[in-house]
Amino acid sequence: MKVSWRHSLRLRIAAVTFLLEAAVLGVVLWQTQSYALERARQLIEEQDQIALDLLAEDARQALLTLEYDTLSDVFQQAAANPHIRKILLLDDRGTVVAASGPAPLGKPATPLSLAEGDYRRGLSLRNLAGETGQLQVVFSGARLEQVYRESLQLGMVLGVAGLALIALTSIGLGALLTRRISRLTEYAEDIARGHPAVAVDVGGRDEISALNRGIDAMVESLHGQAARMKRMAYHDPLTGLANRLQFQERLEQALQTARRYHTRHALLYLDLDRFKVVNDSCGHDAGDRLLAELSNVLRAQLRGRDTLARLGGDEFGVLLDRIVLSEALVVAEKLRRAVDQFRFNCDGRAFHLGVSIGVVEINAESPAADRLLALADMACYAAKEKGRNTVEVASDDEASREQTRQMAWVPRIEAALAQHRFLLHRQPIVHTGHPDETIGWEFLLRLQDEQGQLLAPDRFQVAAERFNLMPRIEREVLRMACEAAARTPDHYPGLLFINLSEQTLGDRDYIDQVKRLLREFDLEGTRLCFEVRENAALNRPGTAGEFIRQLGAFGCRFCIEDLGNGLCNLQQLGRLNVDFVKLGGTLVQDLATNPIDARIARAIVDIAGSMGVRLIAQQVETDAQLRQLRSLGVDLAQGFALAPPEPLP
Repeated sequence: MKVSWRHSLRLRIAAVTFLLEAAVLGVVLWQTQSYALERARQLIEEQDQIALDLLAEDARQALLTLEYDTLSDVFQQAAANPHIRKILLLDDRGTVVAASGPAPLGKPATPLSLAEGDYRRGLSLRNLAGETGQLQVVFSGARLEQVYRESLQLGMVLGVAGLALIALTSIGLGALLTRRISRLTEYAEDIARGHPAVAVDVGGRDEISALNRGIDAMVESLHGQAARMKRMAYHDPLTGLANRLQFQERLEQALQTARRYHTRHALLYLDLDRFKVVNDSCGHDAGDRLLAELSNVLRAQLRGRDTLARLGGDEFGVLLDRIVLSEALVVAEKLRRAVDQFRFNCDGRAFHLGVSIGVVEINAESPAADRLLALADMACYAAKEKGRNTVEVASDDEASREQTRQMAWVPRIEAALAQHRFLLHRQPIVHTGHPDETIGWEFLLRLQDEQGQLLAPDRFQVAAERFNLMPRIEREVLRMACEAAARTPDHYPGLLFINLSEQTLGDRDYIDQVKRLLREFDLEGTRLCFEVRENAALNRPGTAGEFIRQLGAFGCRFCIEDLGNGLCNLQQLGRLNVDFVKLGGTLVQDLATNPIDARIARAIVDIAGSMGVRLIAQQVETDAQLRQLRSLGVDLAQGFALAPPEPLP
């Protein structure tokens, strides 16, 4: 960046030097002129005194001899000197007796009038005979003024010449002092602009040379840091593989090559199976070590021109250069077998992993890079749904487009979490025989979208579960529910029913948050009742049982939601030691019209009663359904027939 002249260090040095030297010159000139003028004044006074003494001798003689006419002639001759304006001699009576020009002789003297600049000097006289008188001489001030004027002119000439010399000296000194600094400045600017810069040596052993050495050391350090930062920007620090940023750039390059030269490449999306088991069993450090070891295993299966990247967590990406789809599938199977044969040893145990792989071909007709990644990710997800540890080829059909629509929810959900746009409504759970008696409140989740509209969970929950966002959402729900109950306890008599997804059952952070919020809001664990869907509890009975055991130790209660598949499931769920079971909405709504559903409901009531489990009928929408439930012995219910959901008070 070029420094303007008025802000430059050179100008400042020149200005300071000029002012200092000009001040010194001014003082010297003032002292010199003062001395010269004082000396000139003294010389004029000495000349005046000599003239006065000479005239005094003649005046004393005239006072003795009374030859005043002769004295007047002498006075006139003396007054011919341009420095003498007028001469008078007064006797002892003050009478004018002699003068250099026209004067009232023989009459008393009157005060002499002086022109501007003139001055008068007088001298008292006494001769040997004792006669006295007074000699008065008026001197011209023109000579002194001339001396002053000439002295001033000389001083101005000397001052201007001195200032010019000082200015040249100051500019030269400023340039001399800043020349090396300017070279360092240009050096630093080249470095800042990213231009290749040759090291500068300004010479010397002073502070500027020390600054020169410091800049060289800094530049060397910056080059090293830049190299390290570039590597960090494009490489995963744990595995040393390319990261998502570098992988996306290479994917863009491969796509451009395919479109320009009609070459073919392949994109592989890898997601490890059972990686979480290692993390949960041995800790995150062991999980990091596993990823590092497995990266070497994967790299050994690829060619030198292929790209292996860690895209995040336990997900990897592979970009196969110049390869057809059939050959890419061979490589994918090779990678799958390598992972399947890999064993990770930790704490004396050997862990067996798998990998699900999605494959997509890159050709001249391929969509954008983001879409290719999405297709590969969806193919990987399809491989997991087909049993894991398999390879699946991507297809751009309606199912894939639906998954794309689900993926679009991810940033919206992330934004809603960050901006606290998840809200809660509540719906009471009441006694069927006494609808005014509330035994608890179920908290219902809503999402306020970017336009302020409230969205029900069926709009976003599938995507949230697909991309493992439900634990974060449900931790936020737990916090809001506890905060509301603690803020206005009179509005929340009874239990607080909070819904949980299958993913949250295995979330250790959720259990820790329950403990923390109970302490923070001073709530009893017996106030909380966690609702788990029937299929979630049956899919992961071990995980669900451990979750219930840990939170049950704090007095928390549990409810199985959407029971509707019959008595067999109820018997299995009974082993989980739950407190409530909710009858599915479909079963409740068909009670009045379907005798079989009515018999199933009555049997469930009998078995639940024998197990000590209370039943809650949900989605009760008509009075007829409510009467039917009472006749069956179902004592708890919720639904629009009793009270619709409402915002939190």
